[in-house]
Amino acid sequence: MNFFRRVLNLCSGFAGYRDVLDVTPGAALRYLAQLLTLLVVAFVVASVPWVRSRGEDVARWYDQHGPAFRLQDGKVVTDIPQPFQAGDAKFQVRLDTTGQVQTSALTAAQGVLIAADSLSIWVRPAANTNQILLSSGHRLQGLPDGKVDGHYLRELLRILLWVGVPMAVVGMLLVSFVGVLLQAWLFTLAASFMERNAPGALEFRQLLNLALHAVTPGAIILTVYAACRLEGIDLWLVYLIAYGIFLVGATNACHRPAVPQESRDEDPF
Repeated sequence: MNFFRRVLNLCSGFAGYRDVLDVTPGAALRYLAQLLTLLVVAFVVASVPWVRSRGEDVARWYDQHGPAFRLQDGKVVTDIPQPFQAGDAKFQVRLDTTGQVQTSALTAAQGVLIAADSLSIWVRPAANTNQILLSSGHRLQGLPDGKVDGHYLRELLRILLWVGVPMAVVGMLLVSFVGVLLQAWLFTLAASFMERNAPGALEFRQLLNLALHAVTPGAIILTVYAACRLEGIDLWLVYLIAYGIFLVGATNACHRPAVPQESRDEDPF
């Protein structure tokens, strides 16, 4: 309950940051780890239905347009004429176990090239149609044997989700934790330099506490917007604006008032 009360206080106003000004470094890091874990898990779980929906679209498309082949011991088995091509200028699937297809022939904006025992993904940047980004061949060894169709892709996605969700949580948590620490550290260095001679200046440890806790509102907004798949919004800009507002506001709210010097009445005699 203390954790959620702290989240509410940090999001409701700048005065709540006075309560975290003098917490220990360990307490600040524990709070940050709890916050990021909660947000990352919420985002990944909320993304699963979207991934399944996109996977269903791919499976239906493949049932209608995809090449007919089987996987046997990590190798493609098929008797259809090759090279095979399906799709349009935006996305294509190509099947070529003979090695005839050259990189220059991959004209779609993006697509998948299936070779005899590997799979490659290509992307052609819209800004430069002469350039193509082709991933190295991913071996098909280890994939389940069977006829590759919509049902096969649905089952493969289900298996990948069971493996990928925990990996996504761990990977995103590590990246976000390190990113926030670096961000807070850089701010603290800059703020401590600017406050060096200011009246009522905060200590380095206090500034770091504020920088770590001020992530809360922006991180929540970023997670909610990203989970809702909102388009046309620069999420990182929204996050930075929210972070900057709460960071500056919290720092100003936590400044100690300067202690006035006592005036002495001088005796002229």
